[in-house]
Amino acid sequence: MAGTLDYLAPEQIRGEPVDARTDSYALGCVLFECLAGAPPFRRETHAETLWAHLHDEPPPLAGHGALDPVLAKALAKEPGERFAGCRELMDAAAAALGLTAPAPVKRRGQRLVHRRRAVLAAGLVLLGVTVAALIVALTSGGENAPTAPIGNGVAAIDPRGDRVASFIESGTAPSNVAVGEGAGEGLLALVGDAGAAA
Repeated sequence: MAGTLDYLAPEQIRGEPVDARTDSYALGCVLFECLAGAPPFRRETHAETLWAHLHDEPPPLAGHGALDPVLAKALAKEPGERFAGCRELMDAAAAALGLTAPAPVKRRGQRLVHRRRAVLAAGLVLLGVTVAALIVALTSGGENAPTAPIGNGVAAIDPRGDRVASFIESGTAPSNVAVGEGAGEGLLALVGDAGAAA
C-alpha cells in the first residue's frame, strides 16, 4: 500500500486495482481538508483512520452545504459510485458553488506561430547587426589612428579622443620625458616592454 494515510481510497487499503476514480477520492479528501481545516477521515490512530476510510461517511461541511452531495460522491466507498476522474469532480464542485469556468483560450492557428517566428528572426538579425557594430566601434580608432604601442617607446595620447596619437619606439625603456611648448595639446606617456603606459 502506497500513499498518504489521510487520502487513501478504500480500494488502496484493500489492495485492489486503482484508477482515475482513486485519484478523485484523494482530491475529494483534499477539497474537504481545504474547506474544513482537517481531512474527512482523520482519527486518533492509524488503524481508526483506515477504518474510517473503509466504513464512515464524510461529515457535513459547515458553511458549504452545497458541496455536501459533491463530496459524498467523491468520497463514496465503491469506485463505481464516484466521479470518473478529477475533472468531473472539479466541474461538479464549481457548478454546486455557482462558479463559471474561465473561457478557453482560442487558438489563432499557424499564423500566430509564423508571426512569432518572424519576430524572433528579426530580433536575432538586429542583435547580430548591433554586436557587429559594437565590435567595429570598439576595435577601430579611425582610419589614420596608429596601432597600439608594442615594446619600448614614448606614446603621445590625444586628450580629445583618449587614443594614441603617435608612438616613437626606442631600443630601451625611456626613463625621462621632457614636455615642451604646446604640451597642452597632448600627453606624453612612457611605454615599457609590456606595452603599458607609465
